[in-house]
Amino acid sequence: MHRLPHNTALLLIDLRDGHGVPRGTARRNNPAMEEHVRQLVQAWRTSGRPVIPVDHTTRWPGAPLHYSAVVGTTLEGELARRGIGTLVLTGLATDRCVSTTARMAANLGFTTYVVADATATFERLGPGGRRYCADDVHAIALAELNGEFATIVDTASVLATLMAEPTLDRGGPQYAQTTAAVEEP
Repeated sequence: MHRLPHNTALLLIDLRDGHGVPRGTARRNNPAMEEHVRQLVQAWRTSGRPVIPVDHTTRWPGAPLHYSAVVGTTLEGELARRGIGTLVLTGLATDRCVSTTARMAANLGFTTYVVADATATFERLGPGGRRYCADDVHAIALAELNGEFATIVDTASVLATLMAEPTLDRGGPQYAQTTAAVEEP
């Protein structure tokens, strides 16, 4: 993995309040996701890089939900204001909000990484009633992003990249709490 610029943002996609969890009893893959996200957040805070939680919500009943953190939100402007050009994505669900955010970010010119073991998804029901297990859905979503829209990495490689950097006094850790909510029409 290449060295990450100091202002690389860690996006935590739909990790609060059960966002991204489908109705019913769909099985989720990657039970270690939360621990990997915790390790990454700790490393980001220690390095002074921005951590940005993103919740896909709508304030208007019946409004369409955009599955991208950058469509219909203030996130793109916030990243531009801070001069952030590199994003590391974690969260739910790999095949929906994470994937769409990675695709849009790449289209907007951001260097984008998706942390495979810090993302997860759920089993899905396809046409004709065929059930797809969460591990397969996750793997296919990552394969579709790999090399074209994002670089797929794992927590260990990201942490190793951060640990290899020289330690600088950056004025303490930075934690930016930005909620990217879908704007009302």
